[in-house]
Amino acid sequence: MVKSVDDYWVAIKTQYTEAGVMFFNTLTKKQLFFYENCISPETFQKEISSLNNSFIPDAILENKVIDLNDYFAILGSNRSLEVTLLLGYKCNMACYYCYETRENLNKNTSVAHIDVSKFLRFIQNYIKKYDIQTLSIEFYGGEPFLYFKQIISILQKLQSITMSKDIDFSYSIMSNGTLITRKKLLELKPYGLKKIEISIDGPEHIHKNSRPLKNKRNSFQTIFSNLKNLTDLVTVVIRINIDQNNIEEISGLLQTLAAASFRNNIKVYFTPVIGCKETCFGSFEHALYERIGDLYIQAIKLNLSIALNYFALGPCHIYKQHSFGVTPDGDIMKCFALKETFQGNIMDKITTRPSMSSRIRKVIDTCNDCIYLPICFGGCEYQNSQSEAPCPIEIFKSTLPKLLEAKVIEYLQGKV
Repeated sequence: MVKSVDDYWVAIKTQYTEAGVMFFNTLTKKQLFFYENCISPETFQKEISSLNNSFIPDAILENKVIDLNDYFAILGSNRSLEVTLLLGYKCNMACYYCYETRENLNKNTSVAHIDVSKFLRFIQNYIKKYDIQTLSIEFYGGEPFLYFKQIISILQKLQSITMSKDIDFSYSIMSNGTLITRKKLLELKPYGLKKIEISIDGPEHIHKNSRPLKNKRNSFQTIFSNLKNLTDLVTVVIRINIDQNNIEEISGLLQTLAAASFRNNIKVYFTPVIGCKETCFGSFEHALYERIGDLYIQAIKLNLSIALNYFALGPCHIYKQHSFGVTPDGDIMKCFALKETFQGNIMDKITTRPSMSSRIRKVIDTCNDCIYLPICFGGCEYQNSQSEAPCPIEIFKSTLPKLLEAKVIEYLQGKV
C-alpha cells in the first residue's frame, strides 16, 4: 500500500494563542505552528516539502512516498534488543489495580526470582545470533529493589559482555520508590542507569490509599523523602496513574510537584488504569483522554517537564522483532498481560523470532486510509483482547488538539 508522506498532515486550530494553526504529520512526527493569516497555502506546501526527519528512511523522504508494509517492517527489524525483565513477583505494596494479582494472570510458581546465570547465558547467545548492536534492559517486578543483589549481578556481567563487543548498553528501573536509597543508587549509576520510573497516584490522601504499603506506613511521604535525596543523581520519571477515583485530584499533585525542591530533576507523564476494577476506566472513554490532555497543558504551564514524547507514538513494542519480556520462570512474552504472546523459554534453543507480519498486514488492510494509522496502529493489543473495542480514532480527534496545544506552550516558553 503506497502512500504519500504529505497524506499524513493534520491541521488543528489552537486555543492557547487567539489565532494560530498547528500542523502535525502523524508519519514523520514533524510539527509546524503558524499564526493565522501569516501563511498562504503555497508557503505551507513549500515548508512541508523542505522537512527532513531521521525517523523516516532517507529513500522515503526523497521520493515523498511510502509503502506502509515496508515502513512497519523497518520499524520492527533493527538490531536493538529491548528486554523487560520481571525479576520476581514479590512486592512491599498492595496496589488495588496490580495486574499480577488478577485471576487471569496470576501464575502459581515456586520460582522466587529469575535465574541470573540462565538469563545471562540467554542474552549472550541472543546477542551473538542476531548481531545485536544496542541493548536496553528494564528491570520490573514486583518491586525490583527487593531483588537488588540480582540486579547488580546482572549488570556486572552485562557490562562485561557489552563492552567486549562494543554494544551500546543502558538500563532503567520501574519502582514504587519506597526502597530506593542514595547508597544503592550510587552502586547502580556506573553501569549505565538511564532513568528510574516511580508511580504516584495523586496527592497524599489519594496515593496512600490506592498504593498502600503492606506494613501500613505512608508510602507518599516515603517516596517524597527519597526523591529529595536521589534526583541529583539520576533522571526520575513520575508515572501518574489515573482512574475514576483520582482524576479530579491530579491537579493538586502537579502543584505539589511544581513546588518541590526537586522539581527541575523530574519528568511526568499520565497513564489510565484500564479495566481492572469498578473504579478503573474502560478502554476508550473520551472524558478520560480529554482530561489527560488538559493535565499535560497544566503540567507544562507549571513548568514541569514531560517524560512522554507524545508525538513519537507508533506501533506497540510487540511488533518489534527484538523486543520482549522475560518472567521469573524464564518464559519469553511479547506482552506480560497477554498469555497468547508466549514465545518460548530462555532455556530453549534460540530460533528465528516469530513474525508479526500477518497482524501488520491485517491492520494495514483495515486502516490504510486512516491519517492516524502511524500513531495508532490498531490500538493496544491487550485492550483489544478484553472486548470488542471500538476504533480509537475519536480519541485521537479529541486529544491530539490538546497535545498539540501543549507543544505550542512548550515552544512559546522556550523549552523546545
